[in-house]
Amino acid sequence: AIEGAENPFDRAVAIMNFLRENMRYTLQPDTPPRGRDFVSHFLLDSREGYCSYYATAMAVMGRIAGLPTRYVEGYLARPGVEVLTGENAHAWAEVYFRGVGWIPFDATGGNSGSGNTDGITPQPPEAGGGGTGDTAEGGGLGYDGDYNPAGDAPTPSPEPDGALPPE
Repeated sequence: AIEGAENPFDRAVAIMNFLRENMRYTLQPDTPPRGRDFVSHFLLDSREGYCSYYATAMAVMGRIAGLPTRYVEGYLARPGVEVLTGENAHAWAEVYFRGVGWIPFDATGGNSGSGNTDGITPQPPEAGGGGTGDTAEGGGLGYDGDYNPAGDAPTPSPEPDGALPPE
């Protein structure tokens, strides 16, 4: 999915586009076989799911690609909406870029039948977009670095309270 991606942002976009182009949105995905991880079942077998399937796959694939990535759930509130319901619930992934912060990547894209994906579009770090949420320094929720071409990958899960992997 990331062949030809020359930098961390391009890697994240490539993963997002792979999921958008190769998976099918449904609110009634097949149940994974007993003992089978739902993400691997989603990616390798069923290729169908809803936003939390896409977001989890984006987060896992991002970490495999050496990107500090986290899974996020929340509500998408649109202008004029007065009451939030389950219809506004959504999940996406965020990738941390040094000097910018957390950038949202919504792999579900326009695949959602409910249209819950408006407004979560990645912006390149140089555009100054995103950056909301915790920083790597403020609570250990991220990795204070970028993709490391030397091959040192970030730890697979967030470190507690400020403990960060070496740069």
